[in-house]
Amino acid sequence: MTGASGFIGSAFVRAALGAGHEVLALVRAPERAATLGSHPALDIVTGTLAEPPWTAIARFAPETCLHAAWITQPADYRASDENVRLQAESVALARGLLEQGARRIVALGTCEEYAPAAGRLDEARAALAPASAYARAKHELRLALEAAARLARAHLTWARIFQPYGPGEPSTRMPSLVIQRVRNGQPVMLRTPAALRDWIHVEDVASALLHLAQRGADGIFNVGTGVGHTVEQVARSIAHRLGQPDLVMLPPPAGRGMDALVADVTRLRGLGWTPHLDLDMGLARLIEHTR
Repeated sequence: MTGASGFIGSAFVRAALGAGHEVLALVRAPERAATLGSHPALDIVTGTLAEPPWTAIARFAPETCLHAAWITQPADYRASDENVRLQAESVALARGLLEQGARRIVALGTCEEYAPAAGRLDEARAALAPASAYARAKHELRLALEAAARLARAHLTWARIFQPYGPGEPSTRMPSLVIQRVRNGQPVMLRTPAALRDWIHVEDVASALLHLAQRGADGIFNVGTGVGHTVEQVARSIAHRLGQPDLVMLPPPAGRGMDALVADVTRLRGLGWTPHLDLDMGLARLIEHTR
């Protein structure tokens, strides 16, 4: 597991351990291991994508690698040059793992690989338009991993994650930022209130990824709920729950451009997976967690 101490990574580690799997968790620094706790089936090693701990990996002999390591914290991660570096390092890591005998790579893509559209986005037919450096790096990574897997006669699962949220998300991201500001009595100005997104709780993201790995699912899968809510709807729901509905502010109508990224999850649900938390339940949990 790369990115094991991150937002999605740590949730996946908990899910995998809960399902009885052994996990080798790669973290960048020893202090990050504390976020994962301890478990008899969890082995934590230090390293980076550029310098993986190959000896420890060979000893563990993984069947599957769940690759979640990436940058998401900086405000400009979508434009960062780090995306190109991470793409190259990810390909090199995958090739090394496949050479050592790993049979499946489960890698995290993004809904931003798609062009925004009014309807639900289907993996096979929806138009791709990776506009940011982040989305382009993910798109190009998928193509490279597909080629590497074919060459090694191995398997690739490419999980396009839609709008994850929940405990552990960066405090500067929606909806945690809204919760923080409303709790402090500060107004929240929404830049894109009409943006329609498929919000999926991080626990459901983790369970979907685990389900895909366990089922040995090949190809591209949307990881979402299939239900869209606008940024404004999410912000107003939070403010209402916290008793401060008047703190949500909207920009002038000219600044309210509409775009939509909502998953068609027919393919994922066809494997027997369904989300456990709808948006109301997920927001309630997050608000309680941050209390």
